[in-house]
Parts: sequence; structure tokens; C-alpha cells
Amino acid sequence: MLTTSEIRKKLSSLIADAGMSLYDLDMPSQSNGVLRVYLAQADGSCSGVDIDTCEMISKKISSSPEFSWLADSYLLEVSSPGINRKLSRADQFEHAVGERVKLLVSEFGKNDETLIGVISRCEQGELDLTIDGSTDVRTIKLEDIRKANVDFLFK
Repeated sequence: MLTTSEIRKKLSSLIADAGMSLYDLDMPSQSNGVLRVYLAQADGSCSGVDIDTCEMISKKISSSPEFSWLADSYLLEVSSPGINRKLSRADQFEHAVGERVKLLVSEFGKNDETLIGVISRCEQGELDLTIDGSTDVRTIKLEDIRKANVDFLFK
């Protein structure tokens, strides 16, 4: 059985060959669960990932000899990361600059804090967040973020 890292690497390559990129991967903790593959554009953008593309990538994965074991172990689900997508890696935060996010932050020696605002900068392991309803900007280390999602506001 392959490790999650090996699966991620093989999927990334296969998806890149189709002109897309692997945004994220949710591996079930046991067999017979759902293996979720989230797609992004080749440049990392999450807009424009449509159902036809998801179907094409799903068929490509399912028919690949490298993933022949998949059908016996998991149910495959391929989709876009969604409008309120999860953010967990530095590249995902970098692509979310200018977007409204909801963060659960746990800084050393402090209680967990939920922050909502717009990411104005993300580089070198930290981001600047302009807090909703104010002009306050907080600099937050990515390592202190326990949970993060884009928090799209419908108007």
C-alpha cells in the first residue's frame, strides 16, 4: 500500500498531465472510505474547475494502471475544492491573497482565537490579515493556524 505522500505525488503527476493541479487530497482513515481529490487550475487558481473536468480526471485516475488498487479499497470522488475551500498549505494561503478567510489561530501561551478578515499578504511563513469591520492588520504565522477556510460572503 502506498503512503499518502506517494499517492499525492502520483496523483499530482497524472493530474498535471491533464492540464490541472492537485489542490488537496482527503485520505480516509480506513479502506472502503471515500478518497477525495480536489482539483485546481494548473496555476493553482480554484475558479473554473467544472464538472466535465472533474469527470475527465476521475476517469483518468480510475483507468490508470498505477491506481488499479483504488477500486478495491476506496470510493473515488473528484471535485473542485468549493467556494469555502480549506486552506492548509502555504501555497493555498498565497493563492487566497485578497480573499476573505476564517482562521482558528492558536498562538503559544494564548487561548485559541477565531479571526475573520481578508488576507493582504502571505510570504515567508506568515500572512497579514485585515480584520473584518476594522482597519486592524494582524500578522499571523502559518504554523499558528489550526484551521482555515475561505469565508465567501454572498451579497
